[in-house]
Amino acid sequence: MDTVTIGNQVWMAANLNVTCFRNGEPITEICDPNQWRHHASPGCCTFPGQNTAECGCLYNWYAINDPRGLAPEGWRIPTEEDWQELVDHLGGHDTAGGPLKQNNRDHWKSPNAGATNHSGFTALPAGMRTLYGDYMYQQTHSYYWTASQLNQKLACVFSLNYFGPGIQKTSFPLGTGASIRCLKA
Repeated sequence: MDTVTIGNQVWMAANLNVTCFRNGEPITEICDPNQWRHHASPGCCTFPGQNTAECGCLYNWYAINDPRGLAPEGWRIPTEEDWQELVDHLGGHDTAGGPLKQNNRDHWKSPNAGATNHSGFTALPAGMRTLYGDYMYQQTHSYYWTASQLNQKLACVFSLNYFGPGIQKTSFPLGTGASIRCLKA
């Protein structure tokens, strides 16, 4: 498994791409939008037509919170504080996205503003899956779950986009599909 060290943190150098929990039990893969919409337990999917080997899977937050463990042995799902440490190390919310984004236009829509990838993180625009099962923002946005649940309905997410060098902290409903980057435990 390729890794990248940024400051005092060791990150996976690619989005998580597992279809089984750490104990070997499968994560339910949900293709049908109607099933995704009504699925309030661990689930994953792939963006149609996207290279999963490069972009990884999209997971709902229930998969992150499952006691069977989503992150491989020796890894963990980063918290909001872990992501904030990364953002601070790379200069803050206004500019930290640039050093994280892949710096060519093989995947990102133009202009991919500020992208340098000088951190080696190589964030790709895997998009997201809405609570209603629709796929959105492939080639324009990267969304990363944290292990930080904000309330009964929302968890913290960090996002990158093609039109600026920043990184935003936001929240998604727990049933939304987003990417995951794991942190060395």
